[in-house]
Amino acid sequence: MVGRAQDQRTTAARACAAVAVVALGLGLAACSPDPEPAPEETTTRIVEDPSTGTTTETPSPSPTETPTLTPEEENIAAAKQTVVDYYAAVDEVARGGYSTWTDKLIGYWASPDVANLNSVAFQAAADQGRRSDGATKISGFAVLEYTANPDQPGYERVHLEYCGDYTETTTYDRDGAVIPPSNLDRFTWAAILQRQEDGRWAFAELESMTDRACT
Repeated sequence: MVGRAQDQRTTAARACAAVAVVALGLGLAACSPDPEPAPEETTTRIVEDPSTGTTTETPSPSPTETPTLTPEEENIAAAKQTVVDYYAAVDEVARGGYSTWTDKLIGYWASPDVANLNSVAFQAAADQGRRSDGATKISGFAVLEYTANPDQPGYERVHLEYCGDYTETTTYDRDGAVIPPSNLDRFTWAAILQRQEDGRWAFAELESMTDRACT
């Protein structure tokens, strides 16, 4: 009986070896169990209940991957943020009586036309002793066109339209009397922003469409 069992084990070993030879020829594994899947790595954090002094282990949340933006998406986002920052700077200048417009706003203007038109308007408000309070809200961005390099590499442009909401702003004259608004409380702006050599974004064109209401 012992000899027969030994013969059976020998026969099985030879069969396995034969299968292994064939399997190796086919690029397969033979006569070995499937490997156990590697356990997923998990991290835990210790949470203590201050009322009871007991501690429990809870799984830590999985890290969230940050989406990768394309260069075009990054530039559009930077142009939109520049618009928001600009109107925040305008509100700050207006609250101070417009006297600081040269320090706060000139860096946002990238063309002589935009600079000249706005310089005249802000200087006139300063000379008249006007001031404003409240904050302008900017919303409803629409990207009309993106140009990678209109003049030379690195000078991308973004053509935008957006809504300027002035419902929470009030303008006063030198004597403190309220100046009624001459435009709609909410109207559309159109702008072309261009990236500058130093990496900042500035207005190459800026137009207020005061007769075009926005929602």
